[in-house]
Amino acid sequence: MTDSTFTIVGNCQSGPLARILQHLDPDLQYRSVKPIHTLGREDWEEFSETLRSVSFIFHQPIGDRFREYSISSLKAKIDRPIYISFPSVYFKGYHPWLLYLRLPTGGTLQGVLGDYHDERVVRSYLSGHSVLQACEVFDNQYTLAPNHIDLEFQNLRKKERGLDCKAWGYIYNHYRQNKLFYTMNHPANDVLIHIARQLLARVGHPLSHDRLKFVLNLKDYLSTTSAPIAKQVLLQGLEASDSGKYSRTVANSVSTWSVSEYISDSFALYSKTPDLEKILAFAHKRRQEMGF
Repeated sequence: MTDSTFTIVGNCQSGPLARILQHLDPDLQYRSVKPIHTLGREDWEEFSETLRSVSFIFHQPIGDRFREYSISSLKAKIDRPIYISFPSVYFKGYHPWLLYLRLPTGGTLQGVLGDYHDERVVRSYLSGHSVLQACEVFDNQYTLAPNHIDLEFQNLRKKERGLDCKAWGYIYNHYRQNKLFYTMNHPANDVLIHIARQLLARVGHPLSHDRLKFVLNLKDYLSTTSAPIAKQVLLQGLEASDSGKYSRTVANSVSTWSVSEYISDSFALYSKTPDLEKILAFAHKRRQEMGF
């Protein structure tokens, strides 16, 4: 075990963060584990062996509902590496109506954007709207509280309390000028770079400004699924550039939808989805249970 080996225990943000860290410091040796939400009991032996082989475990705040994979459980069983925490960055400021439609049987309902659905569109379909009516409702019927963004940052700050690395301050200082999230949990590289720089400082690795310049010019790793910033949010003084379109990249092929196209294709999918209203209710229940 050397002072340059690390792994990351976390969600879909882990892989991109690891690549950024390796670009910033090629001396770091990454040993990957599966994202936390994909791990089963059958993965424990390989997972724990990887954790025992590294010097540093960078981790998100994995709670007790993940049982043996929770951070408290891992620290009790595997205490040799140094644990350094960073946030699971989740920001609904741009996308207040984007959500997963979790299924009672497990998994999520797949939509035009994969796991992600726009609740305004789901409710329009359930209300029997035409595509044209849904387009009119989309921006006009739904409103946000004037303190919507402030509440999001209160939540971010609260969730980062006690963590070694933070992101909320960086997001707060830059979200108006730059689009920092493609979905509520898919941040732009800029956010991950901010976290990576803190992790490097924590392990005592110097930052190369030449490498930082290179990394800042990389394509955003998590831009493969993107929803537009809600118009109601843009009207709260944002200057961030946004296409106003939905997009998804699969196997290097990019598909884009205008709002009306997205609504039309979503309606076609929902017409083949029995119990959509029950699925929506279950999704809200699960989101409350999970705390976001």
